[in-house]
Amino acid sequence: MVPDSNSSCVKIEAVMFPPGSSMQVPVTIELDRFCIRITSPGLERSEKVQDCTISEPIGSLPRHIQLPDSSRITVTDTLSIQKWENACRISSGLHRVNHLETLKAGVLICMAILIGFALLMYFVAIPKACEIAAARIPHSINKALTKQTLDTLRVLLATKDTTLSQEDQERYTNHFDDIVAFFSLDPQKARLLFLNASISNAFALPDGTVCITDSLIESAENERQIAGVLAHELVHVRERHAIRSVLQNTSMLVIWALITGDIVSTSNIGAALPIMLAESGYSRSFEFEADRGAGDFMIHKGWGTEPLQSMLASLDMLHQEQDGDYILEKMSSHPLTRKRIAALQEMDKAGKTPDEPDLPL
Repeated sequence: MVPDSNSSCVKIEAVMFPPGSSMQVPVTIELDRFCIRITSPGLERSEKVQDCTISEPIGSLPRHIQLPDSSRITVTDTLSIQKWENACRISSGLHRVNHLETLKAGVLICMAILIGFALLMYFVAIPKACEIAAARIPHSINKALTKQTLDTLRVLLATKDTTLSQEDQERYTNHFDDIVAFFSLDPQKARLLFLNASISNAFALPDGTVCITDSLIESAENERQIAGVLAHELVHVRERHAIRSVLQNTSMLVIWALITGDIVSTSNIGAALPIMLAESGYSRSFEFEADRGAGDFMIHKGWGTEPLQSMLASLDMLHQEQDGDYILEKMSSHPLTRKRIAALQEMDKAGKTPDEPDLPL
C-alpha cells in the first residue's frame, strides 16, 4: 500500500478478472471516500464506491470488489482495505466480528460468552421451561403416557401380578394415602401399584402412579422404610419429575436435530416417549429434592430419616446384585448413595421431632 496525502485514500496492488473471464490482470487500485480508480498498462477506469460491492471481511481471506460491469477485483492486502474502510467509516456487523476474531482476547471473550450461554440454557432456561410445560400438560396425556410406559415395562420385564396378600396391600396403601394427604396431593390422581418384578425398586409415573415391586417390600426390615420410599416417590409425583426429565431430554434432542439438520429423527420422539420414560433416571437435583421431601414427612411423623437411610443403603447393595434387569436398573441411576444418606443425616440434625410423634410401626 502506498499512502496518499489524503488520509482516507489508499493505493493497493490487486488482481482484476474481466467479465466472464478467468484471466488475471494485475492492476493498481486507488480508493478514496467516493471513488475507486483502476490502472494498469493499457487500462484506466474509475467507478463510484456506491456502485461497487465490496465483500465482507472473513478472517484473513482475500477481499473482493465487484464492479458494475461484473468485473471482479481480488485484494490480498486486507489490512489496507480495512484501514480505508475505517477512515471512510464503512462498517457492518461482520466488520466488528472480524475485528474481534483478530484479537486473542476477543476470541476468548466470545468463547466464554458462548459457553456461558450454553450452560445457562442447559442448567437454567431449559429446566425452567420444562417445569412450566410439565405443569400445563393435561392429565389425560399423562395417563396415556403412563399406560404406554406400563405396557412397555410389562413386555420388557415380564412383570406379573403382585403376590402380596390383600392385607399387606391395604396396609401399605394406607401409608400411601397418609403421605398423599401430607403433601396435599389430589387423591384422585395418585395411586399405588404393586408389581411382581425381579428387581427391588419403586418409581413414579407422570399421572401420579407410584409403582413398587414385591421384592423391594420383601427386602425391607420394617414398614417405615417402605413409607420413606413411598414418600420419596410421591415427591417425584408432586414435582412432576418424570415428565420434566423426559421433556428436558427431548428438548436437547430437538435442539441437536435443529443444529445438525436431522429433522427426520424428531418425528420419532413421540413414539419413543414411553421407552424414554421407562429408561430415564432422575437428575441428582431431582433425587435430592425427593429425599428432602421424604425426610420432611418422616421427621414430621417423629421417626427421623434413619429408616430411609438404611433402605437406601440396602437398595444400593441389592442393585449391585440385581444387574440383569436393564430398564429398572436404569431407573435407579441415583446419585451416590453415600451423599444422599449424608444429606438425610443433616436433616435429622436440623429437624425438630413433634411433641407427640405417631406410635411406632
